[in-house]
Amino acid sequence: MAHENLLSVLDYLLHLDRKRNRPVFQLSDHKLPVFHEAVFQDLPGVETNLIEEAEEIWLRIRRLQASPPPNPHDWLKPWIDVPNDPGRKPSLAECIVLHPSALPPIDRLAQQQGGLEPDNADAPPEEITLRIEDVPEIQELFDLYLSEQWTPWSETESPRRKTIQKYDQFFSLMQDVEAGGGTEDSIEIAWGLGIAKWDGGNEGEPILYPLISRTVEVNIDPQTMSITVRPTDREPVVHIDAFEALHIPQATNVERRARDEFAASEKTLSPFDPPTYEGILRFAAGQLDGRGVYWPEQRENENDRALPPSRDHLVVTDTWVIYARKRSTNFIAADVQRLWQAVNDADALPPAPALVVSEPADQPVVRIQRSYRGMSSAGLGTGATPEGGVVDDLYFPKPFNEEQVRIIDRLDQADGVVVQGPPGTGKTHTIANIICHYLAMGKKVLVSAQHEAPLAVLQDQIPEALRPLTISLLTSEREGLKQLERSVRKIAGEVNTLNQVELDRDIRAESERIDRLHQQLASLDRELREWASKQTAETPFLGDNSRPDQLARYVVDQERGNNWFPDLLDGSDKTLPSFSDEDIEALRTARAQLGEDLVYLGKAIPARDALPLAEDIVRLHGDLQQLEALNGEILDIGNTPPLRLYAPDSLKQLEELQGLTAKVHAVVAAAQENWQVAARQLLSESGDNPLTHYLREGVKAVSKLEKERQQFIGDALTVPVAAKTDNLVFEAVQRMAR
Repeated sequence: MAHENLLSVLDYLLHLDRKRNRPVFQLSDHKLPVFHEAVFQDLPGVETNLIEEAEEIWLRIRRLQASPPPNPHDWLKPWIDVPNDPGRKPSLAECIVLHPSALPPIDRLAQQQGGLEPDNADAPPEEITLRIEDVPEIQELFDLYLSEQWTPWSETESPRRKTIQKYDQFFSLMQDVEAGGGTEDSIEIAWGLGIAKWDGGNEGEPILYPLISRTVEVNIDPQTMSITVRPTDREPVVHIDAFEALHIPQATNVERRARDEFAASEKTLSPFDPPTYEGILRFAAGQLDGRGVYWPEQRENENDRALPPSRDHLVVTDTWVIYARKRSTNFIAADVQRLWQAVNDADALPPAPALVVSEPADQPVVRIQRSYRGMSSAGLGTGATPEGGVVDDLYFPKPFNEEQVRIIDRLDQADGVVVQGPPGTGKTHTIANIICHYLAMGKKVLVSAQHEAPLAVLQDQIPEALRPLTISLLTSEREGLKQLERSVRKIAGEVNTLNQVELDRDIRAESERIDRLHQQLASLDRELREWASKQTAETPFLGDNSRPDQLARYVVDQERGNNWFPDLLDGSDKTLPSFSDEDIEALRTARAQLGEDLVYLGKAIPARDALPLAEDIVRLHGDLQQLEALNGEILDIGNTPPLRLYAPDSLKQLEELQGLTAKVHAVVAAAQENWQVAARQLLSESGDNPLTHYLREGVKAVSKLEKERQQFIGDALTVPVAAKTDNLVFEAVQRMAR
């Protein structure tokens, strides 16, 4: 029954997909931007068919800056209007109104020749009107500006402006794709190949649509700000829906032929590699229409990438087109079809999908009572395991509560668990803990969501040490594959540098440490339970049994009368006072007798005969005075430091130091004049000269280093510069050194 139910569900999904996806006859039916190959021809800053870092780039549009039109001559500026558009010619005004002082010299001359000078030269100047026929020189300047400045600029700037326009359109399209995310209205960008053009078809429905398409990604290079269009890893799609809607039976043959060729080909489909698509397009032209033609066989100029003129029969081109469309579900339908086949061929269904399409059990589910090490008694407990129960480990790296533990408990004992919670209740946090727990158990976890934002937030919740083990496949398949590549490299690098013996030893040591920690936690848990029991047990007090909260309330009520007494009383005989009123009176009398001498209580006072004699104290006092006077004189001299050595043999040590210093000065002076002679002389000396000893030891050390150097040079290696900063190389050298 589960088999039949699941197959029925999958059949329903396939039928629903066919009903929802209406056939598209025209690219314009998408009501989204379309860019035919011809519009990119000969545009500056546009490149196609590139390979960078082993990745295909089908189209690159560089970010160009618009150049302003050239400035006209100052005499021409009042008469001319120059738009910032290379497609619109500048225009010349028929007349202008100016103040005489603002006229350029040529216009002032024309004003005088035309009799326009005011009669009263002393009168304030007035605005005057000039006509173009009054100043023929302006027309000459205008013609010269057009021929020598504006036209060359327009011829160069026009294609640049087209490139800028295409860049802006692609940038806007990329933002629309990102804004859609995973919503139902999201769009994708496709690269169509082999455009089928049929003005009429069998039933009067015109067709203008590519026969094959691959989805592409549009990205911006953060360094150059260029827009790049790259193919995704999705399989090519053959578009025959329009021909099936026209009841052309051969359409299925075209689809079958295309799928077989794509599956057998060692190369992926590329618009710049004709062998990957020519056979399919030529076959489609002949199968879909008896008079159909493959346009490259009739095109006179092979460099002409424009669409062919309208015909009453099918024409299939080899040109390409980039267009936007609502996100396709073709790959989902293909997945569902493969899933249907797998279910149909399976002898038994896995428990999880079978549970979805099966009736609930009539009997209640019996679960084993489980306990998890490391949890306090407030959770599932670390105390005694119930009879017949199981104790497991829990690997939650983030804070958790009893509800999260219950989810793990249900997941381990059921084929599926439904967890509900309103926003802000920590579902993402919980999922991150569950993922980490099952990764630690050596299992694989797949997380899917209706939209992409929750998945991005969830990946940030994973601890940084485990994040390389998580791969996020979102809108950008290229970024997802890069994440996969980085993770594989990191994991492979760590595996290659592992020392299995050390790793086993570390695992055993950490496992033992974890066991000890669990034992400590269990001991603390037991101690906490004991204290909790003490806090709730009754205690005898004033001939009755009282709970701790009742005793606390009694103490608070009696605080004012008893706060002078700091002792803690428990009502037992041992807390009764061990002294009488007479003892208190005797203590008061002794305190009065001591008075200020109380500070000497407990101090050891020296005996009289242990004190120094008076004459010794006087002599020591005199020595201290003399020392102070000497230090004062030394400070007055300047840079000489005060005396620090007071031992009797200090002077003798200073004399020895002076002699040794003189010898060092002599050696340094000799070395500066001829160091080789001085070195040979020191080496030839005998005796206990420390310099000779150190020099000989140095010669031995240098000789040893020279031998090691010769041996090392024999086994020298050439290391690339990049290896010096490569952690993997560094770790490998460390491991070999050990």
